[in-house]
Amino acid sequence: MLILAIDTADARGSLALLRDQAVVAMLAHDSSEDYSSWLLPAANQLAASVGIGLADVELYAACAGPGSFTGLRVGLTAVKAWSEIHSRPIAAVSRLETIATLVAEPQPWVAAFFDAHRKQVFGGLYRWEGNTLRLAGEEMVITP
Repeated sequence: MLILAIDTADARGSLALLRDQAVVAMLAHDSSEDYSSWLLPAANQLAASVGIGLADVELYAACAGPGSFTGLRVGLTAVKAWSEIHSRPIAAVSRLETIATLVAEPQPWVAAFFDAHRKQVFGGLYRWEGNTLRLAGEEMVITP
């Protein structure tokens, strides 16, 4: 399956094309350009770099937060539009859950955090149940 994954949750976002679970190509948002003007040309550039068009993507995945309201809104709106235009499914992905899956050695409990600015962090506590990671409680914004 060919997947276009988008993370616009903060100023350091990115786009990635994956074939099944392997990253085929990636493009980082490494400028101060607003996502509203960067995202579409970047997605087209990324797709063209591997010889495909956005219509060839089979699944659009987008970071659904937590993060910057404006960035998330742009990313989710773009994915929704591509989904409607190309009749493809969407996967909304929690950034905290994704971070929790990156733990080097599986542990029964995993806490994931990242900077929310203003002396706060976004955080979530997760528990492995077999091969499934489950959120215990709710994702939150807290002081460290």
